[in-house]
Amino acid sequence: MNRPEKKDLIDTAQAADEIGVSPETMARWRRAGYGPSFLQLGPSGRKKLYLRSEVRAWMARQMRRPEPTE
Repeated sequence: MNRPEKKDLIDTAQAADEIGVSPETMARWRRAGYGPSFLQLGPSGRKKLYLRSEVRAWMARQMRRPEPTE
C-alpha cells in the first residue's frame, strides 16, 4: 500500500461526520470490531485516523437492497 497523503487522512470526528454518527459511536464500533478500517498511531495508540476513501468504501459496502415482503 502506498503511503497515504495527509489530505487523505481524517480523524474520528470527521469520519463520524462522513457516516452520520457520533464520534462515540465510532469508538464503540472500533471496540466491537465493526466499522471502517483505521490507522492507530502513537506510542499508546491513542491517535486514530481513517482514510477518507476507506470510509466511503465501507459505507458503499453497507448498502442493501430492499427485500420484498408478502
